[in-house]
Amino acid sequence: MLNFTGETRRRNVNLGSRSKSSKRDILLKAERDRAKRAQERKENNAVTKLQKNIRKYLDVGKYFKTQYMDSTINLMNDTLGNDVSLFPVFGYKLLYYIPINHLKRLLVKYQTYYKEYPNSLINQKIFLLLSKLPTGDILPECINIINFKLINGNEFIEIGFLPFITNNYNFDFNLTNTLPIFFSLLKLKLNVDTIRSIILPLMTLVIKDNINSLSIQTLLPIIVENELIPTMTPLDQESLRIVFNNLSFLHTIVQDKDYIENKLIEVLTYYTGINTMDNMPFYNTFNIALFESSFSKRLVSLVSTDMVPLSTLVSYINISKLTHIGYKNNLLVVLLTNKRLCEKIFNDLFKYSSIEDIRDSSINSLEIAIELLNFYLALATDSEMFSDQSSIPISSIKKFSVMLKDVVFDELWNKPRELRGKISDVAINLLTKIYIRDSRTHFCSDKSDSDFWTINDPIFVKTTIFKLIDQFNSYYKSVSDFIEPHSSSEIILSQRNLKLESLNHMIEAWLGNTPVRHINKLEILIRIPFFIHFDKRVEMFYTLIGLDKRELGIDDNSPQSFMNALMPGRLGKWTSTISRDHILEDAMDAYNNKGDLFKSSLSVKFVNEFGPEEGIDGGGVTKEFLTSVADEGFKDPKYGLFATNEQYELYPNPTGDSVTLDQLSFMGKIVGKCLYDHVLIDVDFSRFFLKKLLNYSNMFRSTFDDLNSLDSTLYQTLTRLLVIEDSQEIESLDLYFEINDSKGNIIELIPNGSTTKVNKHNILKYVLRIAEYKLDISLLEGVTAFHRGLSVMIPPIWLEMFNPEELEMLISGGKKDFDIIDLQKNTEYGGYTEDDITITNFWDIINEMTSEERCKFLKFVTSVPQAPLQGFESLDPKFGIRNAGEDLTRLPTASTCVNLLKLPDYADKETMRAKLLYSINSGARFDLS
Repeated sequence: MLNFTGETRRRNVNLGSRSKSSKRDILLKAERDRAKRAQERKENNAVTKLQKNIRKYLDVGKYFKTQYMDSTINLMNDTLGNDVSLFPVFGYKLLYYIPINHLKRLLVKYQTYYKEYPNSLINQKIFLLLSKLPTGDILPECINIINFKLINGNEFIEIGFLPFITNNYNFDFNLTNTLPIFFSLLKLKLNVDTIRSIILPLMTLVIKDNINSLSIQTLLPIIVENELIPTMTPLDQESLRIVFNNLSFLHTIVQDKDYIENKLIEVLTYYTGINTMDNMPFYNTFNIALFESSFSKRLVSLVSTDMVPLSTLVSYINISKLTHIGYKNNLLVVLLTNKRLCEKIFNDLFKYSSIEDIRDSSINSLEIAIELLNFYLALATDSEMFSDQSSIPISSIKKFSVMLKDVVFDELWNKPRELRGKISDVAINLLTKIYIRDSRTHFCSDKSDSDFWTINDPIFVKTTIFKLIDQFNSYYKSVSDFIEPHSSSEIILSQRNLKLESLNHMIEAWLGNTPVRHINKLEILIRIPFFIHFDKRVEMFYTLIGLDKRELGIDDNSPQSFMNALMPGRLGKWTSTISRDHILEDAMDAYNNKGDLFKSSLSVKFVNEFGPEEGIDGGGVTKEFLTSVADEGFKDPKYGLFATNEQYELYPNPTGDSVTLDQLSFMGKIVGKCLYDHVLIDVDFSRFFLKKLLNYSNMFRSTFDDLNSLDSTLYQTLTRLLVIEDSQEIESLDLYFEINDSKGNIIELIPNGSTTKVNKHNILKYVLRIAEYKLDISLLEGVTAFHRGLSVMIPPIWLEMFNPEELEMLISGGKKDFDIIDLQKNTEYGGYTEDDITITNFWDIINEMTSEERCKFLKFVTSVPQAPLQGFESLDPKFGIRNAGEDLTRLPTASTCVNLLKLPDYADKETMRAKLLYSINSGARFDLS
């Protein structure tokens, strides 16, 4: 074959390779063809039907327009005309052909005829018409032609009224004259079961209405008036929420509140899952009104007399959390005033013997007990707690604490993380609050049970976790930014969960290659450190410092420490000259910009008005320098860095001055340096301030009872406000939500606070806002600055192992007296032996001193009036007595930097006593010797 170019083109022909169609292929092709033809017929029929209906619609519309429906129907003429059959024939379809006002005229014109129709046809047409109505404009006309003699109430509600309400939940005309009669008749026609099946769905639909619409304001009260609300049965949570909101609204507008309150209680009985619906919306306007009413007192009373189950109260409390915190608190106040109920709640718990029984059988009591005690501890004064009239007796709190301690320890020590219950987190939070209060008042850890909080499980005690602590601390330091020079509250907020996030990260990394018991003990140390004995935590604290020194190469026994000493500018010994007249300024100039280099050894030379002072270097760290800076920075009024409470305890002065904030930050570094080097300082911090320093993870927030430590007079005044029952008495005080700051400026405690008057309903909110401003808002900058400096030296997580009293012991030492035998055992002599008569007389005099005099002596020698936390064995250098010669006219003197007493060799005991007391009261230093 030739192609167009004239060249021969080869043609390949496949002879015999084409397969023959099988029978199966032929059948499949036939089936596809049939399906295609069926689809084509279906589409053609649909088109034909659509065209037919369109033509019919147009023809009927033309018919109505030309023949029957002009706009001049004579409503006064009730004679039957040609249009009388339109509604029976077409029913709701008339909406498609004629204007709704024409339909309304038709129903009015033949009202009598339709209402007396011989069968239920008109009723059926009306039900369907209601379900299709786009508005509520002709609802009265529809109801007026219903034949009540033939009505089927179920069909009316299900086919007509419920769909109408669903489609028209905003109809805005008054039904007062129509619906009451209808529902009264309906009630007579229906039995109880039928009413329940009709009204309950109605109650779950009508909530979609706007609160201001007349359908709500008329329909629901009519239902109540006829007592048509059925007994509540278990519904899904969304339906229960809807019904609860409906009933709350009704409670604000109807007269018969008892009926509504009984229905509310029925709903609450089934409303057990509300605590899982955290973002559930509520219509605050009437839910809040419910919590402000007497309903709370009635419900509490019913529960206390066993007429209503405790689970109902749990539901009510959980709902109160979703409205506003103030209303939950108001409810808890009502609860606490019912001592009988409080006793019932705790006694209900105490009857269970095992932890599992408490979890499984008494969860309602446990939830309420936790809520109650949380709130009670926030408001109750110490005297109220120990009073016989206390809502929750001390004995119950202690017994409940034992229970919580067992539950929490079992959860964290014995259970895998994936099997722990939700109760453990809230229990830990409450247990911590109880522990903090007990650390001050000792209602649990009294003398008979000083180790109340310590877990004595043998395996738990023996489990060592120093390696895990070191690993966790390294990771925690790597992801945190404690030395940020200008940390703000926003930064603090972003880091508040860092501790637990770091813990969870490390646990995930350890699982599978680290013993579970070790991991669990570390988690307990981080979350509930007081389960571990104080001495063990102190040991851990100093171990962490030792590990940190080794990491930085400043450990005296570390080879890296020797190398650092040879490298200028690294962590060697920092030398500085400090003037006695400007200690704080010179110290800041020398060390404030060193960061964590301030952790290294210091060598300080003091200069006074006579020139350089003669002093003894006690091994590098100049304790004299640290204690002198502490004395000046904390106590010198010329700086005004700290204010004092009524007990002369210190806390940062409220200020916005950047210079003062820098000085506060440096004083935090000084305290951190003293902790780091085991140097005790003589300073008394207020308890609320110490507590704030241990609450970094929660933005330093305080509780209401902390106000007692700041301003006990204000605290007592506010607590007296809370017990005033007379509303008029509260309003007569003419209080508003405002307060004056330290400069006399008016601060609004809430938006528009200057115009918001304090009353019975918001008095609790007012009290809490006052405390929040005084403790948290006004002091935030100063506390943050001090803590920022402290954190350069000591990570917050290390300090959070302790309570405020324990932290005070770390900073300032132990009790206000000391163990003389312990001091005597750890004393070194120079020029004396312990058998010399002068030494024998000395110890006799120390024993004969008052505790106050002994503390003064200890401060005279060591600069601190308290004993070291771990005893005098840990004092570095050791306490020493050196022979100062035989000049009996000389006074005993001391070198506090090396804890040395220079004692002349007095022959007479009374001479020694007189001169020793004179010295310790005058504070003679070594440079006067």
